[in-house]
Amino acid sequence: MGYSIEKLSSKKFFIKLISRDWDFIINEFLSFFDNVYGDKFKRLKRLKKLYILLFEYRNNFSLYNKKDINLIIEKIILLGYNLVDNSKRKILISEYLSLYNIIGTDTIESFKINDNKKPINSYFLLGLILVDGNIYVRIRKTTNLPWFIPSLRVGQKITEDNLLLLNNIKNVLDQYKIYSNISAVNHLYVISINHINNMEKISK
Repeated sequence: MGYSIEKLSSKKFFIKLISRDWDFIINEFLSFFDNVYGDKFKRLKRLKKLYILLFEYRNNFSLYNKKDINLIIEKIILLGYNLVDNSKRKILISEYLSLYNIIGTDTIESFKINDNKKPINSYFLLGLILVDGNIYVRIRKTTNLPWFIPSLRVGQKITEDNLLLLNNIKNVLDQYKIYSNISAVNHLYVISINHINNMEKISK
């Protein structure tokens, strides 16, 4: 792998790891992400399906007829287009397909990928909080003294998979009597943990 050191708009630096080696990414690197969930899990599975399709296409091209080739190209474009959030793409998938004179008839739902059913472990939860979480203190006015409420908030893009993920996290927290709630805020599903007792339990 290669790497680059870059700066965010917040002025903080980060290290970006880079690889363009398909065999390394699929056969070595993805094994480190067996315990991800939600959208990320399904996108990594789609990446592997894309790799397999590309491999078959390159190695068996001479054996295919025109119809078979078009079907494979359509699936390759469909998987590539849906590997990341495509809601902000300026070019429609139909424009990519039209480059090969293909009228799209398939949808990404045809690539059925089951949800990750592995129990959520504390390492995953800690990683999610460190990467996507916000810990802060809310201040409420009372008659005598201000009331300080420690809170934890983790947001994920509004998708069916991410709602399922947050509900699974809530179920895990409930087992430890750490009470949380899930809500929709703008473009995110948010799981929130409030109160000092809950925050003390999750910090342990």
